[in-house]
Amino acid sequence: MNYGVESFHPDPENVRRIRDAGDSILTEVTDNVWAQRYIAGNSIRVSYDLDLVKRFASKNTLIVDVGSIPPLLVTALHREGYEVEGLDLEPERLTSAIAKLGITIRQCNVETDKLPYDDNSIDLMVLNEVFEHMRIDLISTFTEIRRVMKPGGVILMSTPNGLALLSIYRMLRHRIIGPSLHFEYEKLTRVGHMGHVREYSVNEVLEFLNKMGFEVQEVVWRAKYAARWANLCLKIFPKLRPFVSFVITKPLSD
Repeated sequence: MNYGVESFHPDPENVRRIRDAGDSILTEVTDNVWAQRYIAGNSIRVSYDLDLVKRFASKNTLIVDVGSIPPLLVTALHREGYEVEGLDLEPERLTSAIAKLGITIRQCNVETDKLPYDDNSIDLMVLNEVFEHMRIDLISTFTEIRRVMKPGGVILMSTPNGLALLSIYRMLRHRIIGPSLHFEYEKLTRVGHMGHVREYSVNEVLEFLNKMGFEVQEVVWRAKYAARWANLCLKIFPKLRPFVSFVITKPLSD
């Protein structure tokens, strides 16, 4: 396992592609404040995921993006000729944008539904900031994910770092662990999906994936903060970066 890789900046060209996708979506979501704020605040973060997808995917294999609304990643990949589709709890939130962009987003609750794919059929799956939102049964969900992945197939999963600098500061200063419980659960009715249930440490995620029978090939510490002092800390302690990506494979012998 390549453990401790750092990613300081996404590829500028991929940032441009994600921002172009965001601009196209925004023309169709003038009344959706949540989608507007998500696109404005997360384009750089999604650009890291586009970097990773393009490292591991080819254009003749199926890519599935889980939790794909707003469809920044799906749109950018579709425009570059990749075979890609999304899964989302409520794709009808952006029906007009999906139709205009010509992309495919299937309705699926990955916590309760059987994934709409055959056994051993998916080459690459993306879970971009999904893990921390799951609140029902992680074991059941990842058993289903393992079912549909091809042996040797790649899962690219990003999640907040539960032991990031800001998380530690929040715990020491305010005696709280993670975001506001009320605010995160309120998202179920306000935006149509659960907020953060919990933010996990890297070791917790690694242990879980290992017990589920996956192999983690790479751990990538990503992103930085706005404050200069915080980024100075990150130069000394890179594992306090706010986000982490995991490159995961299903064993060939599965």
